[in-house]
Amino acid sequence: MPRWAVVLIFVVVGLICIGSLFDANGNSKTAAAGSAVHDDGIRFEVISWGQGATETRDGLLFDEAQGEFVIVKFTVTNVAKEPKSYSLSSQRLIDGEGREFEPISSGHTSLNPGFSEEESIAFDVPKGTTPKLVIFKSGFFSSGARVNLD
Repeated sequence: MPRWAVVLIFVVVGLICIGSLFDANGNSKTAAAGSAVHDDGIRFEVISWGQGATETRDGLLFDEAQGEFVIVKFTVTNVAKEPKSYSLSSQRLIDGEGREFEPISSGHTSLNPGFSEEESIAFDVPKGTTPKLVIFKSGFFSSGARVNLD
């Protein structure tokens, strides 16, 4: 394949990904707090979130924050007609300054159609950070679905 064709493919894919983040008026597609959002056959819904903890424990694993943790509890439901998977490490938190944080949690989960489960993810952020929204993604290459936290 000619080099120009490869570059063209990357440009087109990039534009599609960027365009999927905005509505017809150029506004970012962000759902209101408490709304369920969908990404590639998976529904994500925030149950609750909290901020300020400096330690978290998951079974035998213990983590200590460099700053403080923002912990988001959410439900994941497979609304597709085939098994779907998602990765906790693909989720993102955006603060009021537009900074992006990745979770300390990792793991890959598969769900059969119609099944749901509750998850919690922790983001280590500087103390005093104002969380603005979460981007839920079914996978690394997904454009994601944005949910306001306020």
